[in-house]
Amino acid sequence: MTEVDEAQEAELSFGGALVVAGCDARMLERLLTPLTKPYCYRLSRIYYDWAVQAWRLLPIAKEPPAEADFAELLGALKPLENCNN
Repeated sequence: MTEVDEAQEAELSFGGALVVAGCDARMLERLLTPLTKPYCYRLSRIYYDWAVQAWRLLPIAKEPPAEADFAELLGALKPLENCNN
């Protein structure tokens, strides 16, 4: 039995997820044509933007503010007026 390398595993995982999602051969061709082979993409890092019909990278989330920054944000909050609590 032949071992699957990391690139092949990523390609199988990516393509397999599209198949499991219900993409038929025609849809797979449409989605995969603009991508570079091998398809070593992580669905957790890219998405298909249907509005522009292109794959996009997901934005990288910024780290949450440090405690000092969080305390500063809390101090900047204004109390709600006319709150009956």
